This record gives sequence, structure tokens and C-alpha cells, in this order.
Amino acid sequence: MAMNLVVLAGTLKSAERIETRSGSVLAKFAVAFTAKGYQGAPDREHAIPFTTFKDNATAVCAATIGSRIIVKARAEEDRWTGDDGKERSFLKLIAEHVEILEARASTPAPAPAPAPAPAAPKEPERPAFDPNAIPF
Repeated sequence: MAMNLVVLAGTLKSAERIETRSGSVLAKFAVAFTAKGYQGAPDREHAIPFTTFKDNATAVCAATIGSRIIVKARAEEDRWTGDDGKERSFLKLIAEHVEILEARASTPAPAPAPAPAPAAPKEPERPAFDPNAIPF
């Protein structure tokens, strides 16, 4: 059995909704992630393009750019002969499942206000001291 599975988690970098002549909806979108540099090399940002259809296309286009996203896809290779006679190929990723995890806030959310401190228990009120009162 041949395996053809690509899973990528990152942030939604771009999304374009396209409607075909037949009325079908598709989306071309990119998922960005940062690869840590190896042995002191600088980190590098990558954006991987995907294509998806129907409900996934609607979900991607409704998501906010910068949202965290997980994509499960399959790879397909397009092959053709260029005008110069050379064989060409392009690997495209077709998203079969898209999950939008959360929208990234453009500004940090305010910290919740601290809960008020619990009030100290009240002591029972005592009658005012009267030096002339005889206790017995």
C-alpha cells in the first residue's frame, strides 16, 4: 500500500477564494511556519501553498489571516513539456482536511482583573464600654 500523506501545522498566511465556471468553490492558501536554524544559522520562515475544495475552501476563506491551522493533504505531481522542450514538473498539495484552531490576536488580550480579596470575618459587635456600669 502506497502512503501519500502530508500534515502541516502553522499559521494561515494567505487565502484566495475561487469560484469555477460550474459553480464549485476552491481555495488556494498558504500555511506559514518558522524552521529553527541549525548550529547557529538564522531561523527561516516558510510558506507552503495548498489547494482545497468545497467545505474546506469555505472554512479557510472564512478564517482570519494569522489563525493557527492544521492541514492534512495529499501530494500530486503535475508534469508537462515546456516551450523549450524540457520536461517540467510541479508538486502540488491538495488539502483533504483543514482544521482552524484559533485566531491569533493582533494585540495581546488584557489580563483578567484580579479577584477581590475575601473579606475578613466580622466580629460580633460589642456594646460600647461604660465605666459607670456595674457588671454584677
